[in-house]
Amino acid sequence: MRSKFDYVWVGLVVGVLFPLLTCYIYYKFNFKTLSFAEFIKITIKVNKYTQLMSLSVAGNILAFFLFIWRNYLYSARGVLITTFLYTAVIVIMLVKSRL
Repeated sequence: MRSKFDYVWVGLVVGVLFPLLTCYIYYKFNFKTLSFAEFIKITIKVNKYTQLMSLSVAGNILAFFLFIWRNYLYSARGVLITTFLYTAVIVIMLVKSRL
């Protein structure tokens, strides 16, 4: 029987939220003195937002393997889709910043 968590949309939601959570955890461990909004503004100002996004998407690896381990293959597929979408956005932003 299929679990209530084994749907592509669950993986899509988790795949969108995990990078945000990873970014926030990175902020909390490294920039405690700044507010989160200031951290984001400085990251954009010094043109490091693509590196931050790439680091944040790495959190999807945990979600992907967690779904694979639980045999929620449709959810893992959703996480993989969002990872590819994030990667496409990062590549587009990198190309635009180099022009």
